[in-house]
Amino acid sequence: MDSLRNTQKKAFLKSYFVDTKYQIQPLVFDASFRKYDRIVTDQNSLILMDSPPEHYILADFTNIANFLRKHGFSAPELFKEDHHKGFLLLEDFGSVSINNHLAQINSHAERFKIYQLMIDLLCELHNLSPPQYLLPYDHGPLLKELEVYIEWYLPYKNNQPLIQNTKDELNIIWHNILDKLPDLGQHFLYRDFHVDNLMLLPREGIKVIGLLDFQEAKIGSPFYDLVSLLEDARIDVKPDFAMKCFDYYLQKNLYMNRKMDREAALLTFNILAAQRNSRVLGVFVRKHKRDNQSNFLNYIPRVENYLKNNLQYPIFKDLRNWLENRNLL
Repeated sequence: MDSLRNTQKKAFLKSYFVDTKYQIQPLVFDASFRKYDRIVTDQNSLILMDSPPEHYILADFTNIANFLRKHGFSAPELFKEDHHKGFLLLEDFGSVSINNHLAQINSHAERFKIYQLMIDLLCELHNLSPPQYLLPYDHGPLLKELEVYIEWYLPYKNNQPLIQNTKDELNIIWHNILDKLPDLGQHFLYRDFHVDNLMLLPREGIKVIGLLDFQEAKIGSPFYDLVSLLEDARIDVKPDFAMKCFDYYLQKNLYMNRKMDREAALLTFNILAAQRNSRVLGVFVRKHKRDNQSNFLNYIPRVENYLKNNLQYPIFKDLRNWLENRNLL
């Protein structure tokens, strides 16, 4: 299969570059089946996305990229597409992610400025009229996503599989929690808005941030994107700093101010954070067990700590008791 895929990739590149010589530099990118290469010529470089069609629909990426660029955001320009085979040549945003940039900053004030810029961009995104083709990211999908936590993380943590009755109990508890989420209307939801998906570009305003990995965009609660940013598995975001950013988001996004007070907003944030952090724990264990990618285990203690903090709210009493009684928290 790899040999066939490589042949298809070379044919795709040859159809675009024709007589132009190029070099292929493999890149390490995200925790998915997608692969990326930097294609370097004498004049410039492009990124090749290898998105296997048995796993992904390429239009999920291209449609959102076109939508974002249309509304003034820095999404990659698309140069050649093969939706049938799952190949895409796109603009190269370079190698400096926001995460790389933050690693060079020691000043609290300077770090906060970067987060302010990312939150400004989020507010712009959340006030867009989302495209009609996006799917809702509400109670049903949120509950279903917890299957990876139940099937992979909890057996790993407990060193034994869960019986069906136990799974059913946990599903009922989570169902009741997610029922408490307020309906905040139809908002564009990036879904994986974190510092490794955001690139630093030599541009002005919000265009200084290059957007990647947005193909999972949905319609849902804007607080989910804020969770992705402020409870990032890959870097430490201290609770006091996160709350400062949270309050900045509420201050900037006047729509949210009209919808709920700060305590209700915090509760919404923590329900979505507990769901996301649980799902992420399951995904990381699955990457370790199924895909032999053990490096994701390094992030588990940080995410577990986020989850413990989320579960301090009274709404999580039944869930917290359920986990503690089984030594799973």
